[in-house]
Amino acid sequence: MKKTLKRALTALIAAALLLSCLPLSSSADDLWVDADVDALWEKKIAGDETQWGYTYGEASMYFCHMMGNDLTVLLYTEAFQKLKFERREYNYAMSEDGEWWSVLDDAELIYLPSYHNSYMYSEELHKVLAQNFSSNGIGADYDDFHVPYLRLCIEAFGITKEELKAACQKSYTDPDSIREVLSIFTDEEFESMKKSGELQAVVGNTYTQEPVWLEDHFVFDALYLEDENEMRALCMHYFTTDIAGKTIRVDSFMYDVAHGTEDYLWLKEQNLSREGFRMFLKNAKRGLAGAQYDEVRAEMEVRFAELEALAYADPPKTGDPTAAYALIFTLAALPLAGFGVAEWKRRRRAV
Repeated sequence: MKKTLKRALTALIAAALLLSCLPLSSSADDLWVDADVDALWEKKIAGDETQWGYTYGEASMYFCHMMGNDLTVLLYTEAFQKLKFERREYNYAMSEDGEWWSVLDDAELIYLPSYHNSYMYSEELHKVLAQNFSSNGIGADYDDFHVPYLRLCIEAFGITKEELKAACQKSYTDPDSIREVLSIFTDEEFESMKKSGELQAVVGNTYTQEPVWLEDHFVFDALYLEDENEMRALCMHYFTTDIAGKTIRVDSFMYDVAHGTEDYLWLKEQNLSREGFRMFLKNAKRGLAGAQYDEVRAEMEVRFAELEALAYADPPKTGDPTAAYALIFTLAALPLAGFGVAEWKRRRRAV
């Protein structure tokens, strides 16, 4: 009887330990969808030529470093229709130079519908958005986005890819469906925002393209990749790239190349043989024709050539993992072997 109770208690403890190791909810994991990453890169690169309506300096403004930041699409989801929004006014006096992009404490000012100086604000949403900054920029005096805002909201509010696509399409076919969500605005203001396209969703590039509903846009798939590093790299703006978890902007990059800074030397030590950096380098090289680089053009051309050689080199070999796997297996087996020997000795003494 005692043995039976002991075994039952042991089984109960083991089951409790196993359950404690499992996630409390599988809803977050269920959101992520497998996708052909190489195919997504092909789509992104194919759209590269459409990004040159603006100069690379304008496009490198830091609120554009990620595609997939516009939050308008989420107003058409059930989760966002339950949020409580208040109306806030942006005061130009808050900024030293009077420019609206200098005050970005409230991301809602840029990425949700606004009317003149008035914008939407939700305390619950703001807590989600506020976790999005890191200091991993190269040559940066300010923080950079860790991941797109949509990715944060997708995970925090459990929004599936199907819901996101349906919401995006609805923003073009039925903007009146969110009239109650935007009740903080008057009917006149709402109609004005609707007429100007303010209520239409943009999932891809929010800066150089007019709002266009593209169901097969690569960002839809990129946002739902389980691998956060791949997701981040794919969602980088065409004038920005990600190397070793650091954000590299084309404006600071051109300075580093011109002056051979420590950041440039650090960059040469990284693995640059990747699609994202090759595309970024091609775009940055177009800016080399700028007159401001005339005096250092020769040095910059040499440094660009060095980076191109690294970008198109064969990726470093990782080596044969067989030995490592054997070592791991051996280390894992040692405790079992020790237990077996101890049990054999105990039984032998009992005979």
